[in-house]
Amino acid sequence: MAKICIAIHPLTGPINAIRKLVGDLRENGHTVHYIGHPGCERYMKGESFFSFFQSLAGNSPKDPNRARSTLLGRLRHDRASAKTVRQMLKSLIHGDYQGFNQFVEEVNPDLIIIESTSRYAAMWGLLAHRFGVPTVLINSSLTAASNPVIPPISSKSAVSQTLMGRIRTRLEWKRLAVRWRLRKLYPQLLGLDYDELVKELVLSVNFPLHLLTEHESCFLRRLGPELVLFPKAFDFECPTPSGRHYTAATVDMERPEVSFPWERLSGSRRLIYCSLGSMKCLRPEQYRRFYDCVLEAFQSFADRYQLVLAVGDHYPAARAELAPGVIVVKTAPQLALLKHAAVMITHGGANSVRECISLGVPMLFYPIALDGPGLGARAEFHGLGLMLKQVSAKEMKQKLHELLTVSYYRLNARRMQKEFTRAEGQQSPVQMIETFLGTKPESLPDCARIFINGTLYEQQSV
Repeated sequence: MAKICIAIHPLTGPINAIRKLVGDLRENGHTVHYIGHPGCERYMKGESFFSFFQSLAGNSPKDPNRARSTLLGRLRHDRASAKTVRQMLKSLIHGDYQGFNQFVEEVNPDLIIIESTSRYAAMWGLLAHRFGVPTVLINSSLTAASNPVIPPISSKSAVSQTLMGRIRTRLEWKRLAVRWRLRKLYPQLLGLDYDELVKELVLSVNFPLHLLTEHESCFLRRLGPELVLFPKAFDFECPTPSGRHYTAATVDMERPEVSFPWERLSGSRRLIYCSLGSMKCLRPEQYRRFYDCVLEAFQSFADRYQLVLAVGDHYPAARAELAPGVIVVKTAPQLALLKHAAVMITHGGANSVRECISLGVPMLFYPIALDGPGLGARAEFHGLGLMLKQVSAKEMKQKLHELLTVSYYRLNARRMQKEFTRAEGQQSPVQMIETFLGTKPESLPDCARIFINGTLYEQQSV
């Protein structure tokens, strides 16, 4: 059996997305370790975790939100972070691998699995290449490299084969490229030219520079085959990009969840569940306005439904509890609640989308950032939900009424649920990983011929 390492980024979403994959690998007899920088340690209780890049923890404030609460505080925080990352990259370029080399010698991993949307994906992949360890990328969303057919994941547009549709898609990619360049100006002003330093690292570890390409998260990748944790049936109907393999969603239905006042739920009324995820993407007043609109829209359904709001620290519970049929919690047992839900109001995070589809629940999207717009566009394309165009109680009421009363959405959600179930048996990421581990280099897919046991194999162009 193989020794496999999972390189992680300290975010709850991507870590939760791979927990079932890790469990399935261990069930099949593989040894699995997590690796990451010190900030990941708080997510790894009870796990085999190896920490690297200790310098990243040195300048991290105990309360980053407080450190960035003022303009001057944010500038100081960002300058310190830029300096830390710059020094770390330079040390890697000069051959100080900060313990990664000792780890490879001690553990001798057969494979490193990297979350491809992490800002450190390029560093992990290049270090693995330096020490002859093959890598597989795990994409917990549907981000992609620039493509003339598929709109960016940050776009609400669907795929269109018409001339105007293709022109629109190209313009959206050009707009995104401009935003990428503008985003890079700020860290460059702080003394961190991340792309140039990564290119220097590429040269220092003798990796072919032309195999690296940018994707929508603005980081470099082309370091191994990519496994997407969504079945192909959920994506737009278009050719699969080179090197991409769609797999099952791998939702961990058995994961432990937080407690909940179940006695307050009525067994005679269906549930509307609302959560905007664990990441803080909006200002406090934007969260308050959104939840106010949810409560106002819900009043039209309060005689037939009940509402659970998972609001984090963004909304005063006492304010919402005044409304009948409403339960407000900071965090919620999402999987358990979705089993009772008629609709979920969601920001469109990849984990929430996977879980709704796996349980056949239609969605009302309020896509506030990151991949929410693109996942919402795919859900609308397949008839699994609707997207809000603005924060308006009137629009929210209309779209909730449509989702709750028109059977089209429930039936499509059940159809896609069956596609997800089918993928669990036929397109398991564990089976794909085991294929990579047990196949000779010459018979692997083209994307996997990049480096096997330190040897470079030919990569076909896209």
